[in-house]
Amino acid sequence: MPPSDREFYEGRWTHTARRAVSVRSLLVKKERFFLERLRDMPGGGERKVLDLGCGGGWRLFSTVGLVVGMDLSRPSLRNAGAIYGAVAVGDATALPFADESFDLIVSLDLLGHIPNPSKAVTLAEVRRVLKPGGMTLHYVEAAPDDPLTRWARRYPDEFSRYIERPEGHVGLQPPQEIFRGFRAAGLSPLAERPVYKGWLYPERVALYYDTPLGRRLWPLGQAARACRALTRWAPVRAAANLLVTLLFELCDPLLPDRWAGGVLVAYSKPAVPVADADGG
Repeated sequence: MPPSDREFYEGRWTHTARRAVSVRSLLVKKERFFLERLRDMPGGGERKVLDLGCGGGWRLFSTVGLVVGMDLSRPSLRNAGAIYGAVAVGDATALPFADESFDLIVSLDLLGHIPNPSKAVTLAEVRRVLKPGGMTLHYVEAAPDDPLTRWARRYPDEFSRYIERPEGHVGLQPPQEIFRGFRAAGLSPLAERPVYKGWLYPERVALYYDTPLGRRLWPLGQAARACRALTRWAPVRAAANLLVTLLFELCDPLLPDRWAGGVLVAYSKPAVPVADADGG
């Protein structure tokens, strides 16, 4: 089923994070990025926030303004509606909002689901509905160029079937290409961080490589089978995920940026058009 179909997303990613801050949000790098950027932002008032591809929503965003959650999945929106001021069914390539509607736009794990030919349109839409001086924060899934992924790409049909398609990642790009896309949309960088370099959480090892693709390399297939078996037990899964989280913290500053499986980005929309600011 093509990930662009609404049916692919219906009923997926419906969990609602009802706490603004939790143990998970403190440990998980991508969630901690949002905490760091938003914790000093005063809440409530007139600020309007758009959570793109909101899933079940995250209470954190409600602490800084009135949130509209947008998603393709109606079950996700029903859950998000319990903590957000409003929800809307919508497509990121044609946002159903007026120009300059939002002070803050956020997304986690959305843009990797947008096909690459539609990326520029999506980012132009983000800029259109963002107010001048507003900020946009994203975690974007990236196309890593680490040794294991390079090996897996030698088998393009299986790579697509077992790594890209199960999670709907039809639009992965290298980190620098992601950064260029935001800049080309007329957004000014505040932070651009390649993250999640060289490691995989055990569940993803099992998902990707306890498959015919993984069995092409005997040690990899055996490791993937072990990951699947071990992560059936919640305490073992939690301990393994914590270990990998610590490895990311230690290794991300040391490994090449091109190995990144994602990027954390923050951009602002200039309050004055660039040409005007330059006197042009």
